[in-house]
Amino acid sequence: MIKSPLFIAFLVLPTVGCKDKATKPTPVDDAAPVAIVIDARPVTMTPHKERPQHFTFLTAAKDSLLFSDIAGTRDSLRWVANAGSQEPHADTWKSLVDVQKAIATDAESNANVVVLSQAVARLGRTCGLCHTEHNVTPVVTVKEPKHRGLDFRDHMAGHKWALDKMWAGLATPSDEQWIEGAKLLADAPTHLRSLSAYGDDADNAMDLAGEVHGLAAKAAEETDMDARVEIFGKFLAACAKCHALPGSAPRKMPSH
Repeated sequence: MIKSPLFIAFLVLPTVGCKDKATKPTPVDDAAPVAIVIDARPVTMTPHKERPQHFTFLTAAKDSLLFSDIAGTRDSLRWVANAGSQEPHADTWKSLVDVQKAIATDAESNANVVVLSQAVARLGRTCGLCHTEHNVTPVVTVKEPKHRGLDFRDHMAGHKWALDKMWAGLATPSDEQWIEGAKLLADAPTHLRSLSAYGDDADNAMDLAGEVHGLAAKAAEETDMDARVEIFGKFLAACAKCHALPGSAPRKMPSH
């Protein structure tokens, strides 16, 4: 019998990313933004009682990548490869636990953003496969930020909210969460204020923004799970690349 202890994976501030040949989004002039402080709210999940830390570490790997924290990503994957695979689990989980261990083991020693991003996306999908095989639908709630104004930080919180919905779409799995997240991201404009901070890298940032929005439009229509995994991996890689640009300087925000 599955019980439902609650745990929280901390939410951090997001950004844009990913390369596609889609038309670049039309920037929005936010020269006079509304000054609203982000009040980010956490992603929560009700997991199997025997693996209370599992989703926390997988989500931490994803969030670290969003902010180009390669060391943090590898640390979280190392936990999945080692401690995570040694946690008590039902015998029927063994094959997919072994798959996760193999994915994490291959990736945790790699510093390549694309490799790490695809590995994290595959790990999220493996969670979904296990839930489907065992007829389990864990409760994954991605809460909307309390403030959604024109301030750039609010805009980025909206991006993070959308990406977390897509992440929940892979891990639950949930078509509804995936599609809602993709549509939210596809509809989000790119703010001029966000690009002005990049200086000489503004064109690179705009290319990454165009890539993300193009991928989001595709994601909203995509029904094949393998294709969704690939798309989500590209999202993570693009976010990491954008945050690695000198003008980005993303700042992690505590959950409230």
